Amino acid sequence: MSPELYVRANTFVSRLVAGETIVLPVAGNVGELACFYSFNGTGTTIWEALEQPRTLKDLCDLIDRKYDGDREKAEEDVALFVREICSLGLAKVVIDSENALGPGNDISASGNAAPE
Repeated sequence: MSPELYVRANTFVSRLVAGETIVLPVAGNVGELACFYSFNGTGTTIWEALEQPRTLKDLCDLIDRKYDGDREKAEEDVALFVREICSLGLAKVVIDSENALGPGNDISASGNAAPE
């Protein structure tokens, strides 16, 4: 697994609606309604966790604890999801993990991501 850290971009807002997370890009404090994204429960779990920088291993551990399933399949699915949201600009790779975390932040995946 990649040791890179991933974090969601700060140019989006998200809300939980009817069990799915809706993500909208924001430009000039206004949501861009022509383009939005919707995540199911697993995607929502990953999205919430990416509020703080996480490794793919952190995310896989979180999914493994929350859902009963095949670890190898989960690793493939998490890596694919993270690549896709990065390619859409919803998340990004953090190059300098010490500066990205800031003082007092912890990247351990506790499974207790704060809801939107």
